[in-house]
Amino acid sequence: MHTETVLITGGCSGLGRELARHFARAGARLILVSEDADRLSQTATNLRTEFDGLEVLTFHQDLTQPEAPQRVWAFTEEQARPVDVLVNNAGFGTFGYFTEIDAGREAAMIQLNVLALHQLTRLYLPRMVAANAGGVINISSISAYQPVPTMATYGATKAFVLQLTRAIRAELREQGCTIPVLAVCPTGIRDTPFKEAAGMSRNPLFKNWMSVTVEKVAFDAYRSFRHNEEFVIPVRRLHYLNSLVRRLPSRWVMYFARQTLKQ
Repeated sequence: MHTETVLITGGCSGLGRELARHFARAGARLILVSEDADRLSQTATNLRTEFDGLEVLTFHQDLTQPEAPQRVWAFTEEQARPVDVLVNNAGFGTFGYFTEIDAGREAAMIQLNVLALHQLTRLYLPRMVAANAGGVINISSISAYQPVPTMATYGATKAFVLQLTRAIRAELREQGCTIPVLAVCPTGIRDTPFKEAAGMSRNPLFKNWMSVTVEKVAFDAYRSFRHNEEFVIPVRRLHYLNSLVRRLPSRWVMYFARQTLKQ
């Protein structure tokens, strides 16, 4: 019986770690990538303790560096075990007025959220397509669906992820390839490092009715991937809100988004 090999970026904490637990429970072999070497090692140890016999490889790499995706590819090729499932989870956000956010910080965010995801997908997808097996999970955001004042660049990166993922999936269907290619579009996830990294630790987005637990997002993402769905918004009521939003004037939508993010 074939053992799935699953590569998860940002795999040492938050959503990446929870998704790792789901794949581990299914008997997969894990490759976790993160820039945090200490946390990466601890996560691997914890997973091995939780899941007896689990094989976990770790690769310390900062995906904000342009050459990092190629290094990840080289590392996995050295293991002589093709990656079956790619989970592009690593990412971070910035918060504030566009003209006031540090430009270098935003450039690093674009490199991670957009370019690293794009490059890793290009590297790993062709082999999956040739075998018509495996799949890709890309972590987008509910912010991908509308402009988000005070998170302008972050929202734009996640719109890129959503549209790229959906377009790739459509292209593969035209080519007769039926592997799952999933976009995950959560709202504010509680208890992950995201809000601190974005300077939003006290923002109500992570505490109000629209927020969601990391366990819920991981569960819905894993289930949707196995069901070969196109995208998933892990909070059911946001499905209806998202449908409504697309019928409203864009200025109303941006006003609502801005009020939601006020802190």
